[in-house]
Order: sequence, then structure tokens, then C-alpha cells
Amino acid sequence: MEEVNGDKSTVLYRVAQEALTNVARHAQASHAEVKIQKLDGAVCMKIRDNGKGFEQQQVLRAKKRERLGLLGMRERLEMVGGNFTVTSTPGKGATVLAQIPLMTAKGGQKPRRSPSLERNFD
Repeated sequence: MEEVNGDKSTVLYRVAQEALTNVARHAQASHAEVKIQKLDGAVCMKIRDNGKGFEQQQVLRAKKRERLGLLGMRERLEMVGGNFTVTSTPGKGATVLAQIPLMTAKGGQKPRRSPSLERNFD
């Protein structure tokens, strides 16, 4: 696998750290899983837990200070041209998906998130 530069590897580390901190603080999970792999010219990280989950719309409407972790993860990834999604269903845990391109797209454009990313991630 191509080497991920310092900024991108730091972002992946910090996103994983924040996501796992959220699992420990809020999810009441008995299991969390972190997978990192190369897909479609990007480094992809998936963090999934089996915790209590949450209502996504409710979190998005929460006060800014109550959702800084999710916003911080998204902002960090966007700063290095990456993408971020979080999905959750009450009672079924949560999944954080982070994607960082290994190379910048031609013309300096941010590459689009692969629609097949979630399906292809083992």
C-alpha cells in the first residue's frame, strides 16, 4: 500500500481516537471494530460498534457543544480532501466511515466519495 503522508495519517488517528472515545463514553457497547484498507485509490477506515446507537437527526439538531466530536471528525477529514459519514440506528450501534484519497484528483479537485465504498468494505 502507498504510504499515507503525515497529515493524513494524523487525521486518521485522531478520527479513530474520537470515534472510539465516543463509543466508550456513550454507546454502552460490548464490541467495537476498526478496519482500515485501501479501496479505489483511498485509505478507508470503518469503525463500527454494537452499542445503543442514536437517532441521527436528533444529534444533528443538538447544540453545537453536544456534537463537536462528529463535527470535528468531519472537519479534520475535509481539511485533507477526505469524506466522512456516520450512520446509526437506535438499538443497533453506529458506524463511522472515513475516506482519505491517496492522491489529489487532477485540477486540485476533491475526489467524490465512492458510492460503493460501504458495500466493498470487508
